[in-house]
Amino acid sequence: MSEPVPTDADPADSDREAGDRRETPVAINAVSLDRAPGFETAGFSMDGFSPGVNVVYGANAAGKSTLAEAIRWSLWPDEAPSSATVRTELTYDGESRRIELRSGVGEHFRDGELADAIPVPSLDGGRRYALSLHDMLQEKTDDGEFASVIQRESTGGFNIDAVREDFGLTDGASPATRNISATQDAEAAIEQVEKLRRDAPDLEAERTRLSQLEEDLAAAADARERVDLLETAIEYRKTQDAYDQRVDEVASFPNELASFDGDELDRLDDLDEQIAQQKRLEQEAAVKHREAADKLANTELPEDGVTDAVLQTLREYRDQLDDAEGERDRLKREVAEAKAERGEVREKIPLDLDGETLREVDTDDLAELRSFVSKVAEVDGKGQIEAAIDEWLSGESKESTDRGTLESGRNALENWLAAPPKQTTDEPRSRGPVAAGITAGILTALSGVVIALTVNPAGVVLTLIGLALAGYAALSVRSDDTGRDNTARATHAETFRQTGLSEPAAWEPDSVRDQVADLRERLRVIEVDEQEAQKRDELHAQFDIDDVRSELETARERLRDRFDTEVNDDIELAVTVERVERWQAADETVAGKEAALQEASDQVETYREQFRETVEPYATDGYSYAVETSANATAAVESLEQRKRDYENATQRLAEVDGSVATAHEELNRHRADRKVLFTERGLEPDDRDRLAALCEQYSEYQAAVETKGTAKTTLENRRTDLRDHDAYEEEIEERDRDDLENELDEKQGVADRYDELLQEKTKLEKEIEDAKASSEIADAVQERDEALRSLEEALEADVADAVTDTLLEFVEVETVSSNQEPVFQRADELLRRITDGQFELRLDDGTFRAYDTGEQRRVDLNDLSSGTRVQVLLAVRVAFVEHREQETAPPLLLDETLAPFDDQRAETVLDTVIDLARAGRQVFYFTARHDERARWESRLEESNIEYSLQQLTAGDGHDPIAEPPTLETRGVVDVPAPDGDDHRTYRERLGVPTFDPRQGAASAPLWYVTEDPEVLYRLRTAGIERWGHLRSLLEIGAVDGLLSQSAREQVRRHGAALESFVEAYTVGRGKAVDRDVLEASGAVSSTFIDKVSELAESADGDPGEILDGLPDVSHFRQDKIEELREYFRDENYLDPRPTRPDEQIRSTVVDTYCKHGLEPSTAATAADRLLNRISTGSDPSERTE
Repeated sequence: MSEPVPTDADPADSDREAGDRRETPVAINAVSLDRAPGFETAGFSMDGFSPGVNVVYGANAAGKSTLAEAIRWSLWPDEAPSSATVRTELTYDGESRRIELRSGVGEHFRDGELADAIPVPSLDGGRRYALSLHDMLQEKTDDGEFASVIQRESTGGFNIDAVREDFGLTDGASPATRNISATQDAEAAIEQVEKLRRDAPDLEAERTRLSQLEEDLAAAADARERVDLLETAIEYRKTQDAYDQRVDEVASFPNELASFDGDELDRLDDLDEQIAQQKRLEQEAAVKHREAADKLANTELPEDGVTDAVLQTLREYRDQLDDAEGERDRLKREVAEAKAERGEVREKIPLDLDGETLREVDTDDLAELRSFVSKVAEVDGKGQIEAAIDEWLSGESKESTDRGTLESGRNALENWLAAPPKQTTDEPRSRGPVAAGITAGILTALSGVVIALTVNPAGVVLTLIGLALAGYAALSVRSDDTGRDNTARATHAETFRQTGLSEPAAWEPDSVRDQVADLRERLRVIEVDEQEAQKRDELHAQFDIDDVRSELETARERLRDRFDTEVNDDIELAVTVERVERWQAADETVAGKEAALQEASDQVETYREQFRETVEPYATDGYSYAVETSANATAAVESLEQRKRDYENATQRLAEVDGSVATAHEELNRHRADRKVLFTERGLEPDDRDRLAALCEQYSEYQAAVETKGTAKTTLENRRTDLRDHDAYEEEIEERDRDDLENELDEKQGVADRYDELLQEKTKLEKEIEDAKASSEIADAVQERDEALRSLEEALEADVADAVTDTLLEFVEVETVSSNQEPVFQRADELLRRITDGQFELRLDDGTFRAYDTGEQRRVDLNDLSSGTRVQVLLAVRVAFVEHREQETAPPLLLDETLAPFDDQRAETVLDTVIDLARAGRQVFYFTARHDERARWESRLEESNIEYSLQQLTAGDGHDPIAEPPTLETRGVVDVPAPDGDDHRTYRERLGVPTFDPRQGAASAPLWYVTEDPEVLYRLRTAGIERWGHLRSLLEIGAVDGLLSQSAREQVRRHGAALESFVEAYTVGRGKAVDRDVLEASGAVSSTFIDKVSELAESADGDPGEILDGLPDVSHFRQDKIEELREYFRDENYLDPRPTRPDEQIRSTVVDTYCKHGLEPSTAATAADRLLNRISTGSDPSERTE
């Protein structure tokens, strides 16, 4: 644990140049404030501060000033209040440190370990680093002494002259010589007394007479007071006697009447009637009970009835039985259908086979039948293919000439055509045979597809043959060769003739071409014939069916032996195989259906038995349940459900009737008991109706006597209170009898009656004595002598202290002013030039600071500077002094709305100066509640290259002051005296709170009326809030949440609501107040009468009714103008025709309001009385609300 180390520079070091210093800056990084004045219950935390400029903005009462103080307390803990708890994170000399402040003691930590405190300059507890606009201007800156403020700032705030003035050391006299005149005055006073005594006449007789008169007058005054006390005591005794008489009167009645209410006979008749009614109800309930019991018996159910679980089980069995019957009936139908289908298939089987044989046909038999059918289909298919081949390829050749002759003739003609002149011919070959071949192949393939689908899969082979034939025909097409040149057409013609073929019709190109084409066609026919012959041989070899026919015959013999039947028709055999398979499938289906049918029938029987067993316990002679089908089960379930409903209804009805019987019996007993109590509580025998009636007849007289006694008792208590509140009250006087008091009264009355006579005589004698001036001069001289001697004694005691004080002040003045002023001046001049952009310089003439206007080239007295320039000078001098006094450490500067008095140009200059200070290494905090300043800082800092941060402190309203101006922005300095222990009433006098006029509305009420806590009132007034209307608006938006605690806000709201209810009730029938402005606005009062009528309004306290009643007394004020003014008052609601409410009703309204805001009735009544007392306090008619 450590304390800050003061490091004020020694005078010997004060001449160092500012540029040579290298103080280590302190950079605040974060502040956590747990508790502080104004933040007792909830604090706040802020972090992310920049080592450069930090602008902290927020509404008033958000905590800006508290944050600045928290920073100062952390570095100077001696200045911190004991209640403050602060944690500060900072950087110093490149190291991170933490300061924890509790109970006024600061602990420094470095790397989690305790460390020495940072050496900070003392400088008035760090206050020199806090530059607040209000603080800088609050000391005599408007009365011509600004120069003294600057002089004082240059010395660190030391005001030597003010201290001298406070100690009375400013008159030029030293403590050793200035009291010589006091000694001379004392000697002169003594001499004057002696002289007057020698010259004055002897007035001892007059003085003795005056003393006797004063004693007699005091005795008369005591007698008058005693007479008043005795008269009050006699009146009390009279009241006591009257009360005793009333007590005796009440005691004369029977004692039983004390417990009577007067309506006993009526109550007795009511009870008798109710007893008779309950008897009837009890009988009716018994009848209903029997009916319900009979209905319950008719259900014939067991004692516990039938449960929902049993019914649900029966329903499930019924549903299962119904489903099983449905399944059984469905299977019966399916078995019949399956048998019919099996019969149909049997009729279509060609072979004469019985059912047993058909069932014995196994898989191997069917496989053999299928193999036989396949072979039959294969033989038939191959036979059809052979027939088709023979038909297709059986045509005889139409060409008798051999191929060689035709080719030789064709070649000769082609050579002829090729001989000069050159000529080529391209005659296409005939494609007829090729087309025929392709067509035959496609037809064959289609036949194979049909056979494979309808008869036998072996037809696929025929399909393949057809496709192969079509492909072969397509490949047989070829092109003709072109002819070639012939050396001589004649030669080629001769060659052609040698072939023996018929010549062309003419040896012309066209004819020759025709002949060549004919020869080519004949050659194509020969070629096709050759190909057909070759293909026919190949196909015959491929589809040889002789072996297959032999295998087929062998298979037919085996089948004949196996099935003992002729198998002659192969097609019929194929059909038989397919239908046997179908019959076997149908037979299996019949067997499966029959098995399922048997199982379903068994299931039906099972469910039927389950249902019967479950319903059996509930069957009776009246309810016999014969269940054969699901329909019977359904009827049984419905019957049992109805019985259950009847049982439950009857049971419920029986319970209700039982309850009705019990209730009727209970009510009957209760009424009988009440009837008995009606007699016994009054000391009467039960059923003594006559005595009860007799007492009831006396009750009215008895009640009147009791009320008279109560009134007498109230009067007695009031008289006793009056007696005990008397200033001369003594306890024994209450015990004295009336005659004794009256005798003493007669005795004291004679003495008291002389009071006026004695007073007149005393006054006359005092006047005679006063006329003797000499005697008066002696008394005055004696008094002056005594006072002079006392003053001389006091001056002697003060001289010693003044001598010491004067010596100390001379030492302080030398140590501060002489050592600081010159270096501070130099630095302040440099800063002022920068701040004012060179417009002003600071001069030091004979120890006095002066300003120099460089533009006008003249000196300017500091007292003549504008407010903005004054702040610039103050800022320069304050910063210069701080820099001068620093030795090791440079703490942050704390600026509070310093830009407020500047225009834009000056503000920009100040901003640049502050930024330069930050750029030089000093951390700066700027606190503001002004939205324009925040925006101005942000804009300027964006343009600079300095590090900065913008931090928002949010008050209870949660508003950002950049978006809207703060709600509690004060106008100038609010000078409000602190309570300093004053009670509520005394603090009102110090504040000069005006009287509240309810007709001005509750909003105009000063805050003194809505809070009884002087500290709360002080806090609100210093925030610039004076009226309830203003505070109410701020409470609605939460703008004072940071200013007042929750309980304080609730109390203020409660008092404010009560005040509003009072105003609302009080103003009924009283109208609004009328003043001079209202009279002028009415137009009914001319300028001739406005002064007189305004005086009338003031004397009537603004009451419009009294003003109208007094106008006829105003000389020459016309009646029509009175009516015009009355009409104006009525139209503008200044006249209220309603009757005024009595005081007690107004008080009740206020009490109700307090109750609605959570107070108990007794507490609310006390609070209402206190509020009404505040409103009525000091209601001087001359006072008016502001």
